[in-house]
Parts: sequence; C-alpha cells; structure tokens
Amino acid sequence: MGKIKKETQGKRSREHAQRLKRQDKAIRREQRKAESASEIKPIIEGEDPDLIGLRCGPQAPLY
Repeated sequence: MGKIKKETQGKRSREHAQRLKRQDKAIRREQRKAESASEIKPIIEGEDPDLIGLRCGPQAPLY
C-alpha cells in the first residue's frame, strides 16, 4: 500500500486564498446586481420601452 501524503502548508494557503477570492467576487457580484436593480430609469410618456437608451448612429458593442 502507498503512503498517504500530507497536505503542505503552501497548498493550504493557496486554497485559502482561492476561497477568499471567490467570496470577494460573490460579494462584488451581489453589489453590482443590487446597483443595476436600483437604476430603474423612468419611462417617458409615449416612448417605446425597447428603444430606451438607444441613440442615432452606430451603437456601442454589447460586450
């Protein structure tokens, strides 16, 4: 039978750093989601909701 290798301190610290980074990204994602939900623009009477924010001429890329 083979030996069970011990986890090194370096691996443990890398995994901890990855965990923290994932948590930070999740927090930032939630903040962006909350900000975009709060940015509801008022609809002007007679304006088509599908065309809000578009301007004449070439449009900016979506991504």
